[in-house]
Formats: sequence, structure tokens, C-alpha cells
Amino acid sequence: MKTSTEKFYYVQHNSSTMPVKTDTFEDGALPVLWYNNGAWCLVPVAKVQNIIDSAKDQENLPVIDRRKEAGNLYWEDGVQVSAKLADILLAE
Repeated sequence: MKTSTEKFYYVQHNSSTMPVKTDTFEDGALPVLWYNNGAWCLVPVAKVQNIIDSAKDQENLPVIDRRKEAGNLYWEDGVQVSAKLADILLAE
């Protein structure tokens, strides 16, 4: 599940690797607040921008060579945050 606010994307994904489709970040580069099995992390904008750039690179390839996923986000790409901080961010 993905939700977008004006400040970040909120994603629930129960794995340490999250495949990202080419249209996932349609609202542009924002940090990702990721909920994973009771833990939270915040993936920085730079990692999201890399995925967006990869998706744009795919557009230049012939259709047969394009991948369905733009790339992956990894749990270790983010900074773990407390549930309290996550609640504050989601309340804004």
C-alpha cells in the first residue's frame, strides 16, 4: 500500500526489499516513510530520485528491453525512526 502526502510517501511493505514500479513515484521525489513488520524507516529523497532517474532511462529503451520495475528500495537505504516520530509525521 502506498499513500502520498505533500511531504513524503507512506508505504507498508513487509520485506527488506521493495520492488518499485516505474509509475510508483508519480508525485516526484519525496522521502519514503516505510512501515515493515512493526518497524519504521525513512528513505531519503536521493534514493527515491535514483529510482525516478532509472525509470526515465527505461523510457529511452525499446519496449521489448524495458523492465517492469524501475529498481528496488532496500530497508538499509533508510534511517530507522521511532513509532512516535512516524505517528507525528503521519498526523501532519
